Amino acid sequence: ARLLPAASAPAFVQAALLLVSAWGFFVLMRILGVGPRGALLGALVFCGSGYVELWRAHEHLSAVAFAPWIVAAGTRLLRRPGPRPALLAGLAGGCVALSGHPQSILAVALLAAFAFLPSLPRAVRQLAGVAAWGAAAAGLAALLAARFALPFLENLPASAAWAERSGA
Repeated sequence: ARLLPAASAPAFVQAALLLVSAWGFFVLMRILGVGPRGALLGALVFCGSGYVELWRAHEHLSAVAFAPWIVAAGTRLLRRPGPRPALLAGLAGGCVALSGHPQSILAVALLAAFAFLPSLPRAVRQLAGVAAWGAAAAGLAALLAARFALPFLENLPASAAWAERSGA
């Protein structure tokens, strides 16, 4: 028995991803010091933005939906390095990595890098903690994505594109 009818399952998945995205943006705005009403408005605007709407009917929404969580977790990690922000960053990074679209993963990583630029001077003062917990978060994300990444990497040398590019 199926949980959802096949015809309406994509709509439910899109709605769930938009809810995850809105919740993540709300959390991000609250971390940045915005009040509850402003954070709610920001979350609604983000979910209705052109970028999210562009990918709403495509699998890329899986990566885009977790972008606010990546930025929120990274912001928390830069402000107060510790196990909870590292766990949140690792889980969010794993969810983005599981989206299965390398270009979207790179776009989310670039977005996060630009979002963290203003926080870098503060992070330099506590560089050891940020680096250690950031590495732990990256390790957790890699472990979460390994289930799908390892078979891909194992089969990559057998692909036609690999053979063509390596001159074989």
